[in-house]
Amino acid sequence: MKIRLHVRDGARSFDVEHAGPSLAVGRNPAGDVVLEEDAAESVVSWDHARIDLSAREATLTDLRSTNGTYRNGAPVTGTVPLWPQDSIRFGQSGPVISVRMIDLTPAAEPAVPRFAATGVRGGSAAVLA
Repeated sequence: MKIRLHVRDGARSFDVEHAGPSLAVGRNPAGDVVLEEDAAESVVSWDHARIDLSAREATLTDLRSTNGTYRNGAPVTGTVPLWPQDSIRFGQSGPVISVRMIDLTPAAEPAVPRFAATGVRGGSAAVLA
């Protein structure tokens, strides 16, 4: 799984790519996407929102933020589906995240080593896999 986002936070702009399954967004420096960390007055809550990726869907959840979360201009209450090209705004005038890409394909499983052993049984070699 993977999501690619473009963040506009005041004068700064940057891209984020994350493998999920969950991204924490807010002012909390321990989060995955940190917004308005240096703003004197912020509309972004400490733990503002969360993006979740599963094999079935991508979702956006407002975490009871003070100034709200908006998807495509509409207020988010609880959890809503998230799609490529969606726009997420934090507060009515805060930073904006644009969803560039969502890939819900599970990450490739690491290759399981296969061991082969040969043994002699009745004159023939046996291979175990």
